[in-house]
Order: sequence, then C-alpha cells, then structure tokens
Amino acid sequence: MEAKTTYQLTVHGEVLRVGYRRHVERIARKMGVTGYIKNQPDGTAKIVAQAPENQIPGFIQAIKIEEPPIRVEEIKTKLIPTRKAYRLFKIAPGTLIEELQEGLGAGEEQLRLMRDEIRHGFTTMDKKYGEISETLKDLRSDFNRLVTAIEDFLKERSKAP
Repeated sequence: MEAKTTYQLTVHGEVLRVGYRRHVERIARKMGVTGYIKNQPDGTAKIVAQAPENQIPGFIQAIKIEEPPIRVEEIKTKLIPTRKAYRLFKIAPGTLIEELQEGLGAGEEQLRLMRDEIRHGFTTMDKKYGEISETLKDLRSDFNRLVTAIEDFLKERSKAP
C-alpha cells in the first residue's frame, strides 16, 4: 500500500450553505481520499485530505468547483504531519443549528437557481413561440395567395372555349 500524505486545505469563496461539503465528500470518496471537511466560523471550509502524494493535486483540482451556487475562489494548501490514518472521508458536522442553517441555505440556493432557470426557459420559449407564430402567419398568407391564384386560374380556364 502506497504511503499517504496529509494536507490541510483552506477553501475560500462561496462554500458555506451551498452544499459544497457534500460535493467534496462525494469527490473524495470517489477518488479514494480520506479525511474530513468542516465549515469554519470565518466563512471558509477546512479540509484535511489524506492520500498518496500524487493524488492530492487531482483532488484539489476536482474540488475547485465553480458551479452555482458554489464558487471556490482560492484553496490554500499546507502539508501537515500524518498523525492519524483516516478510514474514509466524512463531513465533520457543526451544531444542530449550524447544520439546519446549512441544509436550509443550500436548499434555498438550489430553489433560487431553479427559479432563474425556469424563468429563462419560459423567456426563451416565449421568444421561440413568437417566431413560430410569425412564420405561421407568413405561411397562412402565402397559402391564401396560392388559393386565390388557383381559384383565379380555374375561373379563367372555365371561361375559355
């Protein structure tokens, strides 16, 4: 088994109350990184990541999430002594109140994003339907002219000896 190194990462940006810890936990477990993530009172997230040295850069890159509502601005890294071997990666919870605020805040952000996407979708749809409506009006006008031309042609033909 390859020796593991331990890093302390401090993540700055929009990382609290947006579901960032759950994303990091999922990424870490998928990559085989162990340790934990914990929200900090200063608005950062602290990560203790333990993995073979060559996996750490990929993990850091993977957690630089910039998908709304999450926006990682900076990740400070610090190699720290490996004092304990972590078996898995987990979210270190705060108090019950902090966790409720985290969950409700993340849900609120997701609902806001969904509302914005739906609003954008309806705006786009209204525009497309407007274009389709104009095209149908043009086709109807062309069709009416064609029917009139055919009727005129048939009238003229019926008059001919």
